[in-house]
Amino acid sequence: MLTLIALPRSNRLLIRTPTIFNSCQQLESFSLIYSAIHFSLLTPSYFFPILSPPTSLLVAAFSYWAAMKYKGVIFDLDGTLLDTLEDLSDSVNRVLAARGFPTHTVDEYRYLIGDGTAMLITRALPEEERSEETIRFCLDAYYEDYGQNWNVKTRPYDGIPEMLDALTERGLKVAVLSNKQHELTKRCVAHFLPNWTFKVVLGQRDEATRKPDPAGALEVAERLNIPPGGFLYVGDSAIDMKTAIAAGMFAVGVRWGFRPVEELQEGGAQALIERPLDILNLL
Repeated sequence: MLTLIALPRSNRLLIRTPTIFNSCQQLESFSLIYSAIHFSLLTPSYFFPILSPPTSLLVAAFSYWAAMKYKGVIFDLDGTLLDTLEDLSDSVNRVLAARGFPTHTVDEYRYLIGDGTAMLITRALPEEERSEETIRFCLDAYYEDYGQNWNVKTRPYDGIPEMLDALTERGLKVAVLSNKQHELTKRCVAHFLPNWTFKVVLGQRDEATRKPDPAGALEVAERLNIPPGGFLYVGDSAIDMKTAIAAGMFAVGVRWGFRPVEELQEGGAQALIERPLDILNLL
């Protein structure tokens, strides 16, 4: 927090602020070092610094830290970066119809998706047909169908390319963490978002817990060498918000995704954005 203190009989201000850094190149948020900088008043709206060389370096370090409060962004995939809803629902419905089970509308799938593929299939089946054998059979059939039809109607949401361009220009590291099957997650990112470098792309892996367990998010933080507090975590469901909070990251809910705003708020969203480029206001 920045604190301004007016000094008696002086037109100067004492600016007392936490400067959090290991070096000017890499500022970390684990320890607080308090410093004081004197500024002279130039106009009613601006301050002109009268600074010694060491203080100038301190100001440069603090300015860098202030501009780079967040150094990384973790994105959910389905419902956040990509609109995958129709391809997902079409594949599951084909599997269900082929076995004589009732199908679901696209809007109904908004609430079936999000907890991993096995849970998607379980929820889509009639309650009386949710035996382990049936779930396994339908899950295998789904993998085969979706593996051939994952890119029929799927597309990035409007504004995603521009947002990724802006984040890249600002030097932020971006990653993807999804409950979608790992190989399909990587395939979707490579196909639909080929122009941007995602430092880490993780989907659901057999050896890993799925969201909202924070393990995946913390793995991304460790691999990118950024403390959890240096991340924005962006998603479209309460699962994503709970993951972010549990990992110690800033939870950002998107209004364009699969789930309603009320769910994001109940899940602990610390900010909501209407359009992808609105994320720049949080940096």
